[in-house]
Amino acid sequence: MLVRNLVKVFKQSVRNSSKTAAAVTGLNYQLTDEQRRLQHELHSFAKDVVIPFAPHYDKTAAFPWYVIKEAHDAGILNANIPKEYGGHGFDLLSNVIVSEEIGYGCAAMATALLVNDFAETPLIIAASESIKKRFLGRMTEEPLVAAYAVSEPSAGSDIAGIRTTCVKKGDEYIINGSKMWVTNAGPASWFFVLCRSDPNPKTPISKAFTAFVVDGDMPGISKGTKQMTMGLRASDIRTVTFKDVHVPDDNVVGAPGEGFIVMMKTLEKTRAEVAAIATGLSSRCLDEATKYALERKTFGVPIAEHQAIATMLANMAINVELSRLITYRGAWEWMQGRPRGFFSSIAKCFCADAASAVTADAVDILGANGYNQKYPIEKLMRDAKVMRSFGELTDEQRELQDMVRKFVRDEIIPVAGHFDKTGEFPWDIIKKAHANGIINGDIPTECGGLGLDLISSAIIGESIGYGCTGVGAAIFANDLAETPIIIAGSDEMKKKYLGRMIEEPIMAAYCVTESGAGSDVSAVRTRSEKKGDEYVINGTKMWITNGGHANWFFVLTRSDPDPKTPPGKAFTAFVVDGDSPGLTRGKKEVNMGQRASDTRAITFEDVRVPAKNVIGAPGEGFKIAMKTFDKTRPLVASLATGLAARCLDEASKYALERKTFGQPIANHQAISFMLADMAINVELSRLVTYRSAWEIAKGGTGAYYSSIAKCFAADTANTAATNAVQIFGGKRLTFLNGSSLLLVDLSYDYCLISRNILLKNP
Repeated sequence: MLVRNLVKVFKQSVRNSSKTAAAVTGLNYQLTDEQRRLQHELHSFAKDVVIPFAPHYDKTAAFPWYVIKEAHDAGILNANIPKEYGGHGFDLLSNVIVSEEIGYGCAAMATALLVNDFAETPLIIAASESIKKRFLGRMTEEPLVAAYAVSEPSAGSDIAGIRTTCVKKGDEYIINGSKMWVTNAGPASWFFVLCRSDPNPKTPISKAFTAFVVDGDMPGISKGTKQMTMGLRASDIRTVTFKDVHVPDDNVVGAPGEGFIVMMKTLEKTRAEVAAIATGLSSRCLDEATKYALERKTFGVPIAEHQAIATMLANMAINVELSRLITYRGAWEWMQGRPRGFFSSIAKCFCADAASAVTADAVDILGANGYNQKYPIEKLMRDAKVMRSFGELTDEQRELQDMVRKFVRDEIIPVAGHFDKTGEFPWDIIKKAHANGIINGDIPTECGGLGLDLISSAIIGESIGYGCTGVGAAIFANDLAETPIIIAGSDEMKKKYLGRMIEEPIMAAYCVTESGAGSDVSAVRTRSEKKGDEYVINGTKMWITNGGHANWFFVLTRSDPDPKTPPGKAFTAFVVDGDSPGLTRGKKEVNMGQRASDTRAITFEDVRVPAKNVIGAPGEGFKIAMKTFDKTRPLVASLATGLAARCLDEASKYALERKTFGQPIANHQAISFMLADMAINVELSRLVTYRSAWEIAKGGTGAYYSSIAKCFAADTANTAATNAVQIFGGKRLTFLNGSSLLLVDLSYDYCLISRNILLKNP
C-alpha cells in the first residue's frame, strides 16, 4: 500500500509542479499540497522501510539492496530522470524533499540514492540523446545504481589536480588513472568519469577536461575493496582503477574539453540535495533527543524541563529550521535559473556543520546512552561527521528596499557617528524618515498610514539597521507601541493615537519592562485600579526606548492583585498620554550601545486614565503584549541582520585594502574563513527573518519562527561584529571605521524585546 501511495503522489506532483511553480510570486515559504503529501508519504517510507533496517546495514556494512529495490518500486530512486526516459521528472525542490526524508531515516541509504542523482545529472544536463536513452533508460527499468567518479588521491575538491587521463585514438578514448572515495562503486552499473584530456598545464581548466559515461563491466576497470568508514557504512565506497579502458567517443558527456563545466553545473544542482540529507539527519536527532528528554526523569521531572536541556533542544530546533530554510532556498534559486552556487554552497556548509552540532548535543542529552548502540544517536553522530568532509522579493518590495537603502546611505550613515558620540536624539533623521514614509509604515490605511505588511517592515528594518541600529531602535519603538493598538485598540483609539502619528513626526513608547520584570512579563508590578470611569496607575517602568520624547505610551499594568490569577487574566493594557499629570520621565541613560535612542525610567504616580483608553478588554493585557512580541520580533531580527550585513561589508572592504606580506589580508585563509562564515550567517539571518515575517503576514501567530529569527540574528550580529573587530586589528579600538560603533550597538540588540536564553526556554 505504501509503495502504491508513493507512486500515486509522485505522479500527481509531476502533473502539478510546473503550474504551481509558475503561480508563486514574491516571498513564499509554503510547500504545495502535492509536496506536503509527498513529504508525508516519504516520511512514512522512511519510518516503515528505512529506519527498521538501518542498524542492520550499519552493523554489517552490506549494501542496502532491499531498500534500493523498495525505493525503485516506490518511484523514489531516480525520480529526477525526465519523463521521456521513463522517470518522473521531479523538480529540484521535490528531490530535496526526497533526500531530507530518506536522510531522516538513514543518511547512508540516502547517500546511496543521491549518488544516482550525482551520476545522472551530468547526463541530463549535457549528454546526447543516445546516451540519455541508453543509460538513463536502464535506471528506470530496473533497480540499478550508478557512481560519480571524480575525486582522486591528489584531487578532492581541487579538480585541477586530477591526473586520470584520456587519449583520443580513432573513434575511441583510452582512459588511465585511479579514482578514490567513489560511492556506489562496488554495485555501480556505470560511472560518470572526469578525465584530463589536455596534458598542457597552461590550458584553462574549463577546456582541459572531458567527461564520459563508462559501463561498469568494461575491460580494464577494477574495483578496490570496500572501505570501512566511520559513518555512512551502508554506502559502498571504493577505489576504482582504469587501466587502458577503451570508451567509444559517443560516450563523451557534452563536448570534448567541457568536462569541468559539466561537473560544476552538476555540483551547483546537487549541493542542495546533500544539504537536505544533513537536514534530515539533524531533524531525526532532534526528534530522538526530544523523545528521550521527555521520558528520562531526574529529580522527579523530565530532563526536558531542566533549563540546560531545554536550551540545547531549542538550539537544535533552530539549527534544523535554518538548515531546512537555506536548503529550500538553494533549490529554489536553481529552479529559477540562477545557478550561481551561492545559496547551495551556504546550504551545504551550514547544514553539515549544523548536523555535527545537533548530533553532539543529542549525545550529551542522552548521556551514557548516547554512546550505546541500543539508541540511534551514536550512528547519527558518526554519519554526521562524514557529512561535514525561497522566496524572492517582489518588484514593489525591491523598489522599497532600494529607496530605504538610498535614504540610509544619504541621511543616516554620514551622521551615525555624531549621534553615537553626543547621545542626541536623531530628530533630523526622524523628520526626514516621516516625510519619506519610512516611519510608522505599519499603521493601517484607514488610519492614514501605508498599511505595510510585516515583510516590508522587515525590509525597512534591515536597511535602517545597516546604517545605525540606534536610529533603528528609535524608529521601531514606534511600531512596538502602535502594534497593540492595531491588534486590539478601539476604532476611536486608532483614529486618535495612530492618526496623530501620521500627521506629524512624533514618537511613542512601549512601556512594559520593570526592574524586577524584564522578559518575565508576568512579574510586572505596576498596578491599575478602577475608580468610576477611570483607572489610577502607579508604578515604575525601566529601560523605555523613546521614553524622553514619547507623545504617548503603551502601558501594561497588573489589574488583579490576586497572585493566583493566571497571567492571561491578571493584566490590563492602556494607552497613556505623555503629558498626563503624575507621569514623570527619568534622566536619559547612557548606554554601551545604541546611544542615539532615548532610554529612560518612567514613573506613574496616581496617573488617571479614562476607561476608554483600555486596549482590548480589561484583563487581556498579557495576551496583547504576547501577540505584540510575536509580531515585532522579526523587526528586531531585521535590525540585527542589517548590522551584521554592515559588519560584513566593512570587514570585506578593509580586508581587500589592507595588505600584509605583499597581498590583501582577504587572501589569508584565516581571514577568508571569517568572512565566509559571516556571509553564511548573514544570509541565514535574512532568510529566517523574512520567513518569520511571512508566517505572520499570511495569518500565522509566528511565535516559533520569530523567536528563532530574533535569537539567531542577534547571535549572528554579535559574531559578525566580533569577527569584524578582529579583521580590523589595531583599528578596532578607534572610531575611524565602523567596527567599534557596530560592536557596541550589537550588545544592546541582545536586550531588545526579550533575551535569547528566555526565548529558548519559554
